[in-house]
This record gives sequence, C-alpha cells and structure tokens, in this order.
Amino acid sequence: MSPAVIREARNESCRLFDIDHITDIQPLERVSASTTRNIEDYQKVTRFSPASGRYLVTGFTDGKVSVFKMPELSLAFPPVRFNGVQDCDIDWEERHLAVATPKALVILSLEDGTIVQVIDSPRMNGRTVCEFRACRYARGNKLYAAVNPVSRGKGFVCVWSTRRYPLKKARTASVCRKSITSFCVSPGGTLLAYASSDLTIGLVDARSLRPVLEVKKAHEFAITSLAFNRTGRYLASAGADTRCRITLVPDDHQLRSFSLATPIYAALCMPLLILLMHIITLMTDTHYS
Repeated sequence: MSPAVIREARNESCRLFDIDHITDIQPLERVSASTTRNIEDYQKVTRFSPASGRYLVTGFTDGKVSVFKMPELSLAFPPVRFNGVQDCDIDWEERHLAVATPKALVILSLEDGTIVQVIDSPRMNGRTVCEFRACRYARGNKLYAAVNPVSRGKGFVCVWSTRRYPLKKARTASVCRKSITSFCVSPGGTLLAYASSDLTIGLVDARSLRPVLEVKKAHEFAITSLAFNRTGRYLASAGADTRCRITLVPDDHQLRSFSLATPIYAALCMPLLILLMHIITLMTDTHYS
C-alpha cells in the first residue's frame, strides 16, 4: 500500500485470501479497517472468531477496532475507538469481544458493540502499576490476559471465569522473569504460551498457571507473534529478526515430566550446596588456624 493511498484514507489493509495449497494463494476480498491518514499507523491485530470463523476483528495502532461478518466482510457494528489497542479476541460462544488497552480490558457485546464491562489494569501487591499486553478467550469459559509492570520486571497472567458477567476477581500468577511481548492459548485451552523480552518462549499450564517449559534464546530479536496450529501440536513464533520458528509442543506426559523435574532438581541441588558451603567453611577455618 503506497503512502499516497494511505494519506487519502483508502488503506484497504484487511485482505482475504483463498488457500488451496501451500503454493496456491489467491486474493479474494479487501476492505479498509481504518481511515487513518498517518503512514506510521498499521493493522496490529487480525483475528478470526475461534469457534466458527464467522467474525473477524481488526485493531489498528490508531485505536480503531472493527468487527466484520464473514465471508462478506460487512461490519457487525460501527467501529469503536480506544486509547491504544494491544490485543483483541472473540469468545468461543461468539457473544463477547475483549479489547486489551494498556490501562483497561474492555468487554463488548458482539451483537451491537455496547460495553459490557471495563476491567482496570491491576496493581501487583497493591502498589506496582501494570499494563495489559494481550488477551485471549479459551475453552471452558475462561479469559486470560498477559500483564506487565510499567517499571519492567516479571510478566504475569490473569484469568477470569466467564460463566457470568460482570466478571469477578481474577486469579493472577507470575509466569516469567521478564516482560511478556506475545501471548496465546492452545486450541484445547490447556496450555498458555508466552514470549518474553529476554527472547524466551515458555509454556504454562492453563489450569494451575504454573510454567512447565522454557525455550531460551528462541530468536535473535524481540518475539512479536505466537500461534498454535489447530491441533495444538506445533507453536509458531515470529520475531523482529524476520525469522519464523516452529516448535514441537511436547505431549501431556512429557510436559508433566518437565514440570516434576524442576522441584526434583532443586531438591538434589540443595544438599549439594549445603555440603559445598560446609567444605568451604572447613577450609577457611583450617587456613586461619
């Protein structure tokens, strides 16, 4: 799309393609998802509703969120504008749309775009100001959000039960040592995947919110996108290094083994550490005596 076309507010950035084979990709339709004239703005979010693909939500860096009905690409309701868009997702019942902005998680009705609930960004320990980074609905009536402290530090995940609105208090857990840059949920809703600013990709048990696996230095530069395939067997990641990585996700038995191994290693290392400290103490006493 040329800068001249964008300055005329004719940016048809949302495009639909037909894929018959890996090498056969044919353009079908295209539509404008924003009327911005700023050539620096771009379409940050593009996501189909997970249950049937009947809806497509887009989010622009200018704060504009649009929901299209598929396959005709007609608007489900007038576009809504927010003060910054980090992420968007549609629930499995196709009744609600979640929009993550830095300071709030906004729940809208998918029927007419009215606001159902606004959840302010949490404060960890009642003091640390945080921002929402991503949001994802999951099977089993769950809504997850990735949260980062403004002052940097650990990345957190919040989870709400969506059985009844308004949503009640979230359960929160720290999942990584650095800020989260990308986040997604497996199709079955059993695993969460995150990428952090130290270039780590991690898997988290969706039920317990306990980390089960980490891949260090998965990319050379910031990891900007994560996605499971339809079976949840593979995890694709893309980064600012222009590389796409495909990671084979271990099965449930292997993940349980990884998760159990961590406390076992810790239990084995602790006595060795104590013994080492004892030996150092004895050597020091002998030297000075």
